[in-house]
Amino acid sequence: MRQILFSVLLIFISIVSQASEIPLINIHAEGKVKTRPDMAIFSLSVQTTELEANEAHRKIDSQVKDLLKHLKKFKIKDGSLDSSQTSIQADYNYNVKPKQLLGYRASRQISFNLIDLKELDSLVSQLSQLNYTNLNNIQFTVQDSQYYEDLALINAIQIAKQKAELIANEFGVELGQPYKISHQVSQNSPPVFARAMAMELASAKTSSYEQKDIEMSAFIEVSFQLK
Repeated sequence: MRQILFSVLLIFISIVSQASEIPLINIHAEGKVKTRPDMAIFSLSVQTTELEANEAHRKIDSQVKDLLKHLKKFKIKDGSLDSSQTSIQADYNYNVKPKQLLGYRASRQISFNLIDLKELDSLVSQLSQLNYTNLNNIQFTVQDSQYYEDLALINAIQIAKQKAELIANEFGVELGQPYKISHQVSQNSPPVFARAMAMELASAKTSSYEQKDIEMSAFIEVSFQLK
């Protein structure tokens, strides 16, 4: 008797489960928007090596102050300048025993956003002439990135709706409301190695660097109900 009741219960659960399943169409879509960059994010470092740690700290503070004087000539976005990351470490010669202290190496990472790209060539040229700075890379982007990310997402949504309607029409069913939605947005802007760029500018009488478009991509996954 228990086996019969158990079998009936399994059949009932199976029927309820099948009845609760919602017919869906799963759609993946991508939307893209391209635009010209209007801002450059600079990443560079300042380094010095001195016999005493205090002298290394004092020297790098002086170098950063001099760098900031140069940057005042350019249009730097308010609040974007970060020069707080400083490290000091002992530098040893490990080829001799006992190890020999060579001095103390101080370094400071600096980043800032240039918002007038007409000044780009001049800024790169001046920074490359400072013997205490190392240009790491330059990332081109847009100041109002949210606007272009939203445009890319709108494109992705429109493509997803078109695909869903096409599939529903071809199968002779009616498309319902979205049941589940997920999305993500990305920006394709590979960094430019500033040292190579500086060498290129130094060898050319006029600017030969061509700023590439910024591409915003939005990916959306939607499950539409079928009526």
